[in-house]
Amino acid sequence: MNGGSNMEIKSEVTIPAVEVKKVLAEKGKDKELGYEQKITSDYLNKFSKISQTKLNKLETDLKAIEKLSDKHIAAIINLLPKDLDDLRVIFSNERLELTQGDKEKILEIVNKD
Repeated sequence: MNGGSNMEIKSEVTIPAVEVKKVLAEKGKDKELGYEQKITSDYLNKFSKISQTKLNKLETDLKAIEKLSDKHIAAIINLLPKDLDDLRVIFSNERLELTQGDKEKILEIVNKD
């Protein structure tokens, strides 16, 4: 016996941390969260301060940049890059060619009120 769970992963979706926060809050209404879920929820409550309205706007605007996948969009929303150096960190291990215009558009979207 391996001591692990026999849970099967049927699908996987990348979502921003603020969405995870929302999912855990909803789940916590119905039943007590597990240990890992509580730790994650506490962390997200401390550090994920973006509103649902801003999240929706960011997702919509970033999806207009066709080169960005859901994974890229989630990373951008999680880190909210302020400049090109911050943006470089997000894409440092990615094989994605963004033009200077793409980068400027991302920063414009993230940094507008």
